[in-house]
Amino acid sequence: MKRKQSPEKNYLDFIPERSEHIEWRRLDDGTVQLTIRRTGFFNRVSQKIFRAPEYSYIDLDELGSCVWQQIDGGKTVHEIGQTVETEFGDSAAPVYERLVEFMKMLQNNNFIHIKNR
Repeated sequence: MKRKQSPEKNYLDFIPERSEHIEWRRLDDGTVQLTIRRTGFFNRVSQKIFRAPEYSYIDLDELGSCVWQQIDGGKTVHEIGQTVETEFGDSAAPVYERLVEFMKMLQNNNFIHIKNR
């Protein structure tokens, strides 16, 4: 008897959504800066003992900033890729491969959540 194979999901159909605990702002040059507050027991201990900063700042480049601003919980990864392709043209190539890797990196760091369509 054959097992029923589940269809593979296409990452481009997923909808990214920003995490609530990530603050961000647009800098004067148009790029985005993410602000991550370091909470939790070990972070508080390292802040007290080693004077580690309470906040970490991540500056995104132009491409990453464009992608971050497109993440609204409604657009699919494919739609975001189309915007990036229109805005950056050949300088963003290969658009979808780079975009998927960037989204996975954001997801692995809990900066975004991915929803199914």
